[in-house]
Amino acid sequence: MAGKIHDITTMDPKVDIYTKCHVGAVQCPRKIVIKVPHSAINNGNTYSIGPIELANKYPGESHDCIH
Repeated sequence: MAGKIHDITTMDPKVDIYTKCHVGAVQCPRKIVIKVPHSAINNGNTYSIGPIELANKYPGESHDCIH
């Protein structure tokens, strides 16, 4: 992901994770959204979201049949 301070729109960096782990009766994949802080967006550095346990439920989690 790259951007400049002179971009026309703002960036809201995020990572979308789709999984069929523990979907239950709903057959659509679970969608987990992890927002990347703006402070982590800089030239040349890597931002780690850390390990993700897909069996857990996450705040704001949803199901997404069309992605």
